[in-house]
Amino acid sequence: MMNNKIGRNDPCLCASGLKYKKCCLISKQIESENTRLQQRQNELKQKVKTHTEQEVVFLDSNSHPIKMSAVILEFADDMLRHADTRSEKKKAITLACFAWNLAMFKEKNGEYQTQLASLLKQMGIKDQLDKDHMEQLIDALVDKKINEYSTINRFIADYQIDFSRDELMLNVASIIPSSEVDDLAAEHEN
Repeated sequence: MMNNKIGRNDPCLCASGLKYKKCCLISKQIESENTRLQQRQNELKQKVKTHTEQEVVFLDSNSHPIKMSAVILEFADDMLRHADTRSEKKKAITLACFAWNLAMFKEKNGEYQTQLASLLKQMGIKDQLDKDHMEQLIDALVDKKINEYSTINRFIADYQIDFSRDELMLNVASIIPSSEVDDLAAEHEN
């Protein structure tokens, strides 16, 4: 019985003369990745709309000079330098993203305290000394965001952490204020 499955190193069926892995396999992988990206964008649109009642527009990452993944990696750099394991690095990024968003509530003292208490509860920290230490760390990160990144007013809607040969790869989906979206739209029209 003959196996009709094409191997990665077999000649491509499109008769390009290339191996399948260098030809149509790449096209299939790109198509699959685009489908996954579209599904993820739809999920994020729903998530954001549920929490903010705002419409979401996805911009190509080349449309804006600020790359939030680079900003967050820089923002979390002190913690990342002390993180030895993948798990510790993920915790550092998670904490940095939460503190970044929490900085948006700093002026609204009641909401800030509510969000901070919610995070500490989710973390399952029971010891009061550990809670106090974590609260101080988060407060320091929030102050850092306010003082050093005050011109970047994006809300982090979601993020994804991956590792490639122990190198941290971060993708960030952020919400840009409508005034910046309008400015970007005007720039693209010119």
